[in-house]
Amino acid sequence: MRKVLGVTLLLVFLGVVFTVVGFLMSDETDFNLIERPDYTLTELTYEADEVSEFMMLFNNRAIEILPSETDQITIRYYEAENDWIEVSLEDKNLELVNRTRWFLGISWGVWNWGGIDYNNVEIYLPASVMDYVLDITTSNGAITMMDITNLKEVNFASSNGSIKIEDVHVTDYFKVDTSNGKITLDYVTSDVLVSVHTSNGEIDIDHLTALDINAHTSNGAIEVNIYGEYSLYRIELDTSNGSTYVDGDEKNDSIYNPSLDNVINLDTSNGSIRLNFIN
Repeated sequence: MRKVLGVTLLLVFLGVVFTVVGFLMSDETDFNLIERPDYTLTELTYEADEVSEFMMLFNNRAIEILPSETDQITIRYYEAENDWIEVSLEDKNLELVNRTRWFLGISWGVWNWGGIDYNNVEIYLPASVMDYVLDITTSNGAITMMDITNLKEVNFASSNGSIKIEDVHVTDYFKVDTSNGKITLDYVTSDVLVSVHTSNGEIDIDHLTALDINAHTSNGAIEVNIYGEYSLYRIELDTSNGSTYVDGDEKNDSIYNPSLDNVINLDTSNGSIRLNFIN
């Protein structure tokens, strides 16, 4: 009896699946699982002082932030009928929200085989404005930012992708978070706490200038090369499966210089920790 019931339920499930797939591939809908959607390039342009805050939420997009060659803000991306971006600008707050149909995830990989990288978003910021706020989240993609002179706030998050920041100065807020990917910071200067977290990936930080840093990963090694001296920081090192080193010398998981205010907190559940001071 149970076997018959199981076979019946399986047949019903397969019937539903084939019905849905058949509908999506039929002439009754403008969507086809195999055919690539008609993506078109969109370019947004704003004056340098027309925007102060960027709030962006994307699905399956890789984000690249670079200096503008002009004194204007430029944003480029592709969109299609079933994968579009809503744009609004109010009180210098620019919002971009990526909308997709429910079936987009079924064939995202099929659409991107051997073609243009329709999932790339390019953001170009002018150097004349020094206090932009960047709040950017992507559900599946890398975030890269390079050669931005001065930013007020950086808040980056990716649910599945690496984050790389190079040659950037942040004054008021700095946080990067990814649930699955490597985080790389190189020649970053921050006037506030640098908060870095990944649930599954390495953390590699080089030539950092900051008074405080929290770097955490649940599965990966951590290496931090920071400008300063050992005697100026409260140092907290913790790994459940790996070794810890400070300036090449092996240390125990512990707290060093506990009375100091400036903190370096490095924590991984599976990997080694290497902290080096650059004089």
